[in-house]
Amino acid sequence: IVQAATGSGKTHAYLLPLLNDIDPADQCVQAIVTAPSRELADQLYQVARQLRDASGLAISIAHLAGGSDRDRQIAKFAQNKPQLIVATPGRLLDFADKYLTGGGNKGMASLKRIMPAPVGDEMIHRIESLSAQIFRALDCKGVVRIDYMLTKNDELYITEINTIPGSMAFYLWQESGVSYPQLIDKLVEYAEKAFAEKNENNYAYTSDILNGVVLGGKKGGKL
Repeated sequence: IVQAATGSGKTHAYLLPLLNDIDPADQCVQAIVTAPSRELADQLYQVARQLRDASGLAISIAHLAGGSDRDRQIAKFAQNKPQLIVATPGRLLDFADKYLTGGGNKGMASLKRIMPAPVGDEMIHRIESLSAQIFRALDCKGVVRIDYMLTKNDELYITEINTIPGSMAFYLWQESGVSYPQLIDKLVEYAEKAFAEKNENNYAYTSDILNGVVLGGKKGGKL
């Protein structure tokens, strides 16, 4: 473990060799720098750009961190991959999964998946039952995607529920024999049903119970 005081040149100590080793003619990701926070990633990105501009190198540098639209930020580099990436771990993982795993620019369609997950019938039943409970408890509508984590000791954790998953998570439905057009038809059908039920629950009452009541503090006015 090496420690150095702030301002002693740590950033330059690794950015300069990285920039020096990058081949501007090779249009691919050649170096990645990660930072634990968005603020630090921003600083490193600005320093990298300053060093690049001062050296005159024609190097493409990407900044992948929070604070902006994730999909738009990632898609920006889908066609022309950057040669140097400065990123926070989460945003870097999103980029790598979508565009650095041999899937080109196909996005979610290029991800490697194993479906159904090899976790055993009992665990699958438990997850399906729990998902249905979560859906009903939160009064969800349409399609949701619930993400879980499973430990080696079969401890199940709910990580998040995505109420509007990208592309309606159609790639998960395909494994159940439901095509994308069929999924959209079903969603429209359920939306119309939910709208009709909502209208049925709206009631209007007409009553004379307040007739004759005078407001504003006038005599005889009580409410």
